[in-house]
Amino acid sequence: LTTVYRVHGNGKILVSNQFKPTKDLIRFGMQGQVPGEYNQMGFYGRGPGENYIDRKTGSAIGIYNGHVKNFTHDYVRPQENGNHTDVRWMALTNKKGKGLVFNKGEDRFLETSAWPYSQEALDRAEHIHELKDEDTITFNVDYGQRGVGGDHPGLAALHDEFKLKKGKNYHYSFWISPV
Repeated sequence: LTTVYRVHGNGKILVSNQFKPTKDLIRFGMQGQVPGEYNQMGFYGRGPGENYIDRKTGSAIGIYNGHVKNFTHDYVRPQENGNHTDVRWMALTNKKGKGLVFNKGEDRFLETSAWPYSQEALDRAEHIHELKDEDTITFNVDYGQRGVGGDHPGLAALHDEFKLKKGKNYHYSFWISPV
């Protein structure tokens, strides 16, 4: 994995990631956290509901805004959720409109999500009532995730074109800007 940060004098940061995995991936991306007051999310991509690379054609491209919680999906057993594909930008702001904007780089659209809890809490919870909102917002800015599969009832077969395969070079970049 090679990650390069280019910090510009205007406060913008260009983040470039390049990776050639030795095994198939579930996700290739970056995760971070901001204080819980930055719980307002806006994005220009597919929504408003969650969507994945192999389950996105029913989600319209548009600009969506709301509380981070509005963009999560509560599964009975907590798991990865709230992903959005074909994202041009995502903003996490407070009620005064201050925060961060993540803009796609030159090479591809992003996949993004944000949750009012940590990855660790998500992994630890076995039932949805165990997953409580925290004082931080966890966000994901990804190259992508593999598809969810399941075209055939009872069979979660995933088509090859929706996999993140070992031995392939992956690259993506994005800008972080204050707002």
